[in-house]
Amino acid sequence: MTYEWRPIKGTGEILSWAIFHRKYFDDFPPPYNTIAVRLDEGPIVISNLIGPEPEGDWIGCRVEVVYEDSGGVTIPKMRLI
Repeated sequence: MTYEWRPIKGTGEILSWAIFHRKYFDDFPPPYNTIAVRLDEGPIVISNLIGPEPEGDWIGCRVEVVYEDSGGVTIPKMRLI
């Protein structure tokens, strides 16, 4: 099987989401959210939604990737578009 890198738009829609109210990791103080996003090109990625949160159900909301620096490490996250 042959694989290759291809550029992607970095946009997609939320498939699932959860808000965590319990502390599991020191780097993620609660509450924090986790979202599953189907990118427009097909793959599903897990990320966090930053910025304003949608009201009601988040499923189907359109998002785009943004990059956030965290202690010298760049982390891809998502925001509403």
